[in-house]
Amino acid sequence: MGIVSEYRRSTLPSEMTGAIAKAPILLIHGEADNNSGTFPIQSERMYRAIKGNGGSVRYVTLPDEAHGYAARETIEHVLWEMLTWFGRYVKNAPPVAPTPK
Repeated sequence: MGIVSEYRRSTLPSEMTGAIAKAPILLIHGEADNNSGTFPIQSERMYRAIKGNGGSVRYVTLPDEAHGYAARETIEHVLWEMLTWFGRYVKNAPPVAPTPK
């Protein structure tokens, strides 16, 4: 295997979710995203991998939006999603005991 295939193998969502599946995550992605580094399929796979590992994840897709969100309704929706998520998982989150070093 070459360096590129090692990199790709190590960045598969199913392999990356072990560490992040313990914390809640919000994924927001434009359905028309044509940025070659961030196609919507990547967020869909990450969502399935986190969910499949028992993680807490919300995946929001934005119709007709590319990599940068432009429509006023979309921006309002994204802000609502973020505020709702922060309210649930940050502002009103139960205290977490510090991990011993």
